[in-house]
Amino acid sequence: MMDPTSNSRFSVSRPAFIAILLFVVLLNIVWIVVDDGSVGRTLSVIRWKTQISAKYINGKAPSIITLNDQASVSDAAFSQSEGILEAFPTTPDTASPAKPSSSCTWSPTHNDTECRELIVSRLCSHKSDRLGRRVLFFGDSTVGPNRLFKDLQDHFKEDQFVANLDSVCPGLYSCSFRFGSHCRSNLAYGLQYPANNVWRPPNLDLGEGPVVFGLTHHFCSDCAQCRTTVRVCSLANESQSCLDTIQRADNVQDPLKQQNSSLVYGGFIKAEFARDVEMQSDLFTTTQENNAVFINASYNSDGLVRDWGKPYCIVSTAHHDAGIQNMTREKYLANVEWYLGVLNSHCESIIWLGATAPKQTEPFPYPQTVNQTRSWNAGVQEIVERMPELNTVFMDVLEASRLAEHHDNIHMGGDWYQVLASFFWSVVSTKC
Repeated sequence: MMDPTSNSRFSVSRPAFIAILLFVVLLNIVWIVVDDGSVGRTLSVIRWKTQISAKYINGKAPSIITLNDQASVSDAAFSQSEGILEAFPTTPDTASPAKPSSSCTWSPTHNDTECRELIVSRLCSHKSDRLGRRVLFFGDSTVGPNRLFKDLQDHFKEDQFVANLDSVCPGLYSCSFRFGSHCRSNLAYGLQYPANNVWRPPNLDLGEGPVVFGLTHHFCSDCAQCRTTVRVCSLANESQSCLDTIQRADNVQDPLKQQNSSLVYGGFIKAEFARDVEMQSDLFTTTQENNAVFINASYNSDGLVRDWGKPYCIVSTAHHDAGIQNMTREKYLANVEWYLGVLNSHCESIIWLGATAPKQTEPFPYPQTVNQTRSWNAGVQEIVERMPELNTVFMDVLEASRLAEHHDNIHMGGDWYQVLASFFWSVVSTKC
């Protein structure tokens, strides 16, 4: 009997209603599978929609979150979004192979296999024989001789390198060191100063440095301790590479195979910002472009590239950029993309070392905060993944650094840099 309160034309018994509901659900499943091609794709679509939802925090997409907005976004919000994404695993799409990863996460207290394997795969991607590799570190005070490079410079200044190189290529190479200073270091780079020593001020609309000492003392850097320290080598005859002269007959032992690790030389080059005008020359007004000129002249002659390939460039910048007046996430990321483009043709491959987490979570008294740095790092990672032509790997260390000892707001304790330096040397000295 019908419910007297119901409309007789639209009443449906419970079993019939359940049957209709099941039919509709089944019909939708069949349509999704037929339309999308696989259940794996269906799960991918669900995960993609979840990512889009999770990326909007307080109603804003990361691309339009301002520096002030970033400071207000809680760590819990980021953790929650990551947890949501992890709840939707995807089935690999067999129709097309997965895109090779261009990023990894490193921690001093956990297995570093992910970053080690990714970076070594880039270091050993060349097809031809090489004497070894050149490695150049670019960065600010977190990377320079008083921090990360402090525990690397003994390797890069090792006198035994020259003896080892001479045993492989007797009489063919000569090497020396170049040291930059706090101010007016163009001569160490082999660069002339602009005509009449005219210095162009930074363009704040582009987010250019410097902001403190370098702003009031032209041709100087903000960072007094960020001094370039590099070894450069040259061939006695640039038209005759060492590898071209090594005899490889069966009865002659290949001197390259006698080395237990790869021959490595290079060093640290100052670059405090993603874009700045601290070092200007008669060719360019930005430090980054002048660094590229130096790399090309000192490391990329035909003979050197034949023996070594182009240098591998390990780059990091963010904390000094955050101190630029009216700096935004958009300006910073635009400068990073530009910076990578400047370096790309001069480096064999680039490893972008993500910024460590600042100590403070609020934007006072310093502009660098955990959430601001996390957001900027995520933007750099997105550039690296989106633009494989930049030939760059992104190495994320932020979460691990949050739990490590800090010396001050942006500098880590000594143990952090010591372990990170040990990791980098073990990787860059790996024989392929």
